[in-house]
Amino acid sequence: MWEEYIMDITFYNNNETVFNYRTCGVITDDKRILLHRMIDNDFWVLVGGRVQMLESSECAIKREIKEELGVDIEISRLLWTVENFFKFGDKDYHELSTIYLVNLPKESWIINQQGSFDGIEGKRVIYKWFNFDELNLLNIKPSFLIEKLIYLPKHINHIINRE
Repeated sequence: MWEEYIMDITFYNNNETVFNYRTCGVITDDKRILLHRMIDNDFWVLVGGRVQMLESSECAIKREIKEELGVDIEISRLLWTVENFFKFGDKDYHELSTIYLVNLPKESWIINQQGSFDGIEGKRVIYKWFNFDELNLLNIKPSFLIEKLIYLPKHINHIINRE
């Protein structure tokens, strides 16, 4: 019944501004973090996607990672809520994000991946593990993550970010 009402929480205003509700996960393995990027983009982001109507951000991050990588994750805790303002293409974005620390199953195929690899959705998204000491060399969006990912907060932080 609910499936017919499900849609991403993204709204356009005069085709110039966009409001978006996104959730993503910090996926780590020892000294590495998993990031992804669209094949045509020159920047990396945390794994995740849009929250849908009538869906919690926790359910959304579980769904997104299952859809993209085919694995069930465990949410450890909420790290950040983010009000992010940025320009992408010819549009101005106002994006609300929840960022969770999440855990992959120990036996996950993703943990053993080296170099760039594809998810299960196809080749439009590239995934890659990066060492934490490489983060300052990367173009990561939102850019505050470059510094914040190295020392994760002990408590939930609220961030207002303008790029």
